[in-house]
Amino acid sequence: MKLTIETVLSQGGETMKQRMHADATRLRKDSGFVLSYVEDETNTRVKVEVDTTGKVPHVTLHRQGDARSKMEFNKTKATKGIYELGAGRQMHFDIQTKQLHVEETEETMLVVLEYQLFQQRQLITSSLVTFHLQTGENA
Repeated sequence: MKLTIETVLSQGGETMKQRMHADATRLRKDSGFVLSYVEDETNTRVKVEVDTTGKVPHVTLHRQGDARSKMEFNKTKATKGIYELGAGRQMHFDIQTKQLHVEETEETMLVVLEYQLFQQRQLITSSLVTFHLQTGENA
């Protein structure tokens, strides 16, 4: 299945836009689904867990490669995240989810995350990430 990831990241007055394509797998679970793919540039395995069982969906993003991270997104409350930088170093941050949208049809799946990362109450970045998976015959 073909996955398109679009990212708009704002940091320190600068805005960066990136579009990436990857082959992905989708695993259905009772709680929702999991998307998995590998970022070719960094050889990082990414797992996007989407839980749709509650009143509002929530998403957990895991990255495993040279640097590892775990980020949880929930529109109804602030959450925590962590980057493992190697050599025992870690960076902890708070996540404020502004938008979390999950949409699924016969042909496509869409996950939109808009969020801000804070460290010691200081804004680090604002991001808008869109995962668009082609699940139908045209994938």
